[in-house]
Amino acid sequence: MKSSLEFRPWAGPADSELLSDSKWSRSGRDAIGTWVSSIIDDHMGDPDSAGPSQLLEGGYWISRKGLHVDQWIVFDLGRSSLVSEVRVRSHHINPGYSPRKMRWQSGTGLTGSWSTVVEFVGANDGSWVSAALEPPVRGRWWRLQIAANWGSREYVWLHGFALRIGRRGKEEEEAERDPQEKEKEAEDAASPSRARKSWSRRGLRGYDEGWTQLTGYRKLLMHALLNDRVLAFQDKPYVDCRLHDAAEYARAFRDHPAEMGWSLDFDPSFFCELAYQGFIPTSIQVHSDDHLMVQILTPCFERERHVLFTREVHVSKKVRKRAKHYAITVDTAYDAVMLGCICQHGEGWLYRGERWVLRKLLKEGYTGDKDIRFAVHSFELWDKSGQLVAGDLGYTVGGLYVSMTGFRKDGTSGAGEVQLVLTSALLHEMGHEWFDLGQKMKYKEALGARTLPRAAWLERFYAVRDRPSRFEHERVEGAELLLRLLRAAGPKPPKETREKVPDPSPSPGPCGAAGGPVMEEANVGESDQGTQPSSNEAKVEQYFIGDGDEEAPPELAAPEEHYMGSDDEDASPDVPAGVPDAEGACPEHAGPGSPSHRDPEPG
Repeated sequence: MKSSLEFRPWAGPADSELLSDSKWSRSGRDAIGTWVSSIIDDHMGDPDSAGPSQLLEGGYWISRKGLHVDQWIVFDLGRSSLVSEVRVRSHHINPGYSPRKMRWQSGTGLTGSWSTVVEFVGANDGSWVSAALEPPVRGRWWRLQIAANWGSREYVWLHGFALRIGRRGKEEEEAERDPQEKEKEAEDAASPSRARKSWSRRGLRGYDEGWTQLTGYRKLLMHALLNDRVLAFQDKPYVDCRLHDAAEYARAFRDHPAEMGWSLDFDPSFFCELAYQGFIPTSIQVHSDDHLMVQILTPCFERERHVLFTREVHVSKKVRKRAKHYAITVDTAYDAVMLGCICQHGEGWLYRGERWVLRKLLKEGYTGDKDIRFAVHSFELWDKSGQLVAGDLGYTVGGLYVSMTGFRKDGTSGAGEVQLVLTSALLHEMGHEWFDLGQKMKYKEALGARTLPRAAWLERFYAVRDRPSRFEHERVEGAELLLRLLRAAGPKPPKETREKVPDPSPSPGPCGAAGGPVMEEANVGESDQGTQPSSNEAKVEQYFIGDGDEEAPPELAAPEEHYMGSDDEDASPDVPAGVPDAEGACPEHAGPGSPSHRDPEPG
């Protein structure tokens, strides 16, 4: 029997969240004197295991033995942020170690100067203490000064720390990021240790199939530990598949300021039920006390999402010329696309538990007791030599395809954009009027994606989630597919019509799914077999299938006359990648004829 679902009241402003990030401070001997006053270095701990970084990721910080007064930790938030609350947790066993008198200070840099913003007293019973900053204060550099503990002459011991910080728009965050940080992130994404580029399809699949999720007492214990230690979770609604109903969770979540919940349940049927309610179930992982990586399911529901209407995809001149070099398929190489995503991006949110669920659903589909049409899918882009160069992973709920992630092969500039455009065109042929791209991102806007707020997205989603849809198609050449989409799209309507979001209940397209006009197969066949095309169609076909050096006919290149006529520059992001070759191993790690490089077992 399901229990009633009660959300913890949102403790702060709706545009804020509790955060704790190990990047805010440093551990190790080199950090002492700059980032922290002291760190324990005896039989109970050392500077690498009990420093500020460990405190910020759910562990603890302990001062050096005998230093129990005038201790401090410095925090660098990375950018100027609006802080409205600081929380600390005392030692849960020895009350005397717990910090008593504390000052939260704002600084001008790593070494100060420091000015006290708020003073507060810590608890001595292992509980959390909160100090509000009224009004909130903006700053990048902060220091927690501990004047004294609760009486012990040995240590000061902090067992938890978090800040409530004003939430910023993702585009604003990206614009303010340090260019060196972006460069380092790109290097990390390309490194074998993060991207696991030495894995093969078989090795990754075997590794994923051996995963087991938390159950019973261990799950209950881990939930209590995470809820207590990771304060960020206290603002994010928790859901348990045994106790809560996904529909009830969605109703409560709809009016909640959070954009992400959390769960320890990687149950395939529950995954489908969350998707049926509009969530995109992703995942994260955190360290537990026994140094294991704990997988956490994170149902995401952005307050605004990007959607792409399949007849309105923007196709640049570059894509039109490149399309003739590729062909696209659906559901023919799921493992290879999965590996390509890991090779390019690292695990990111696509952690082992998430992959285990997706593979399970790929084989078995939804097996629950509700009337839900759910299926996992992949799109694959192939070059003329038969190499997989790009792909997309996602799923369908009724008549809606949700794109989760994708990849492109290193050295194939523009292949990612071609793949997305051809995916949109193929979805159109299969009767889909629109599909979901999830989180707002600039490159999606360049492809013609529209922004829908949560309520408007749900209205459209409810109209298609119970519709049966056809999701199969033969391999098709890119130039031919774009030609058919262009013919179906026809002239553009007036600008004011294009900018208006279509009615949430469009008339059904082929196979019962919402869709725009799709060219009949018989018509395509007749044209291919000799039916005389119009003058404009002849120009279109020559442009797509010619040698690629000619300019677009004026009637195609003019963006005001055709949906498909945009001459925008290449919109695909330049990201490093390493993707599987035809044999299934990542090319830069696949030595010729070397089985050890092609099929290593994951470490």
